[in-house]
Amino acid sequence: MTTAAPKRPFLLSFVLLLVLLLLCSTTSAFVVVRTPVVVRPTGLLRSSSSWARIEPLRRRQQRTKQTMMMMTSSLTSSYGQIIMEKLPSSKVIQVVEQKSKDNGSIIASDLAASAGIPLTQARRDLTTLCSLVKGSDIAVTSDGELLYRFPAASSL
Repeated sequence: MTTAAPKRPFLLSFVLLLVLLLLCSTTSAFVVVRTPVVVRPTGLLRSSSSWARIEPLRRRQQRTKQTMMMMTSSLTSSYGQIIMEKLPSSKVIQVVEQKSKDNGSIIASDLAASAGIPLTQARRDLTTLCSLVKGSDIAVTSDGELLYRFPAASSL
């Protein structure tokens, strides 16, 4: 009986490993496991102390002039509410209250003529009042005018 010369175990294991890898890659035997890993670039991360320095600067830039609402009208019944718009004058509020008692609706040109203010200011004031008064509404007439409706003063 003849014995064959011993083969190198390294070469044999390498060839077997290569064959195994080729077989696995062609049969899609690899299993991909997805993990909930979030990769963030380190250049965008900031420590909590740097956020503390940046945050007040952002708040200062976003501030606008705030007006305290302290009128004693039935249309401005939200006493003490901080708003961002400039409040209409008392003459405008009186005209709107009078019109809301009559028929409950007003257009900007009527307000401008009655209060003696420019038409653009009348539109701005009516929009501000409509956003402040509960139960108010804006509609469009058949002519394309904006019709501002306010509830009767007694229902406020």
